Amino acid sequence: MPTDDIDASINQFAIDHKASIIISLHQVKSFVNSLFHKSITKRLAWHSKIPLMVINLK
Repeated sequence: MPTDDIDASINQFAIDHKASIIISLHQVKSFVNSLFHKSITKRLAWHSKIPLMVINLK
């Protein structure tokens, strides 16, 4: 089921495919960039019903 809410779509995909974990890559953004683009990884951390593993990129 497509949706504009990316984190909800990722969660739904994981549930539909019986995933046991979601792996997300976290990349540090510049201050200005972070003002205009919200972190999907952060939203997944708060709203995911499936365990989340976050890998930090340098």
